[in-house]
Amino acid sequence: MKTIKQIFTVSLLVVFMLGCFSVKAQKNNPYNSFGVKVVKSVNLVLKDYNEGKVKNIDKETLDYYSKKLNLDPISVEFASTIVKKVKNENLAGVISNSKYSIFTKNTLTNAFNLNIDAFSDLVNSIKSNKLNEKEKIFLLKAVSMVYNFKIHNNHQNTSRFICADSPSACGAGIGSIIGAAIGGGPGMLIGAIIGGLVGSVS
Repeated sequence: MKTIKQIFTVSLLVVFMLGCFSVKAQKNNPYNSFGVKVVKSVNLVLKDYNEGKVKNIDKETLDYYSKKLNLDPISVEFASTIVKKVKNENLAGVISNSKYSIFTKNTLTNAFNLNIDAFSDLVNSIKSNKLNEKEKIFLLKAVSMVYNFKIHNNHQNTSRFICADSPSACGAGIGSIIGAAIGGGPGMLIGAIIGGLVGSVS
């Protein structure tokens, strides 16, 4: 049975660890929770996939995960489109061919190639830019996703990004852009999750 001293020591350790984790949080990005949800969701479905629980991308599977992950309903057509794009196109091309402004395209491309310490300034530059609100929200969400994949994949100090080093991040990047184009904010989230999963297992 643990003594009061042991319990107190463990409690202090937990507080210290939580404090260290909070330092890593992207505090100045109001949409950081988007990136957290994408990474956590990809990891959850990937775990099921590796355990043989995910066999096909059919309506039953999509309905199950849309409820489990608290997402909007996902159609087979939408999921198939994301899968096809991630498998057949590259991140740079999808960014370049997207509908977004030059600022957004350059910022998103640069985000993949930044050290983690540079993200605070990157977010501030987005917030101060005169983008329309819809595009600004998209970009802040996309940057939060890249940030959290870098944290998860231990690429905090990586300034040169290669998709082979983080296929889940690349897949999520492609999926988020295609998903947003099809279904707005909800489509961006679902597309990022499906894209991240496809990138991980391809």
